[in-house]
Amino acid sequence: EAIEKLVSDILNITRIVKSRGDNPKKVYVYVLPKELDIYKSEKDSIGLRVGLDLHFYSVNDKNKYNPHNKSKSAKPGKPAIYLE
Repeated sequence: EAIEKLVSDILNITRIVKSRGDNPKKVYVYVLPKELDIYKSEKDSIGLRVGLDLHFYSVNDKNKYNPHNKSKSAKPGKPAIYLE
């Protein structure tokens, strides 16, 4: 269910971004450390469904790509999403 919600959220955000004239190519997903393996195990499936280059990071990863500090909005079962 969490995977389905993530896919739905990414598709909705992508639709909004495209309606503003942007064309995102990558999506960065920030999750809580204990949830990272769950999402990463479905990375290929999620990537195919959303049609974007997908990157997962734990919110506590010091090397994460996080230009707009989106990782701070991640909550249990609700990853933060950043499109580029």
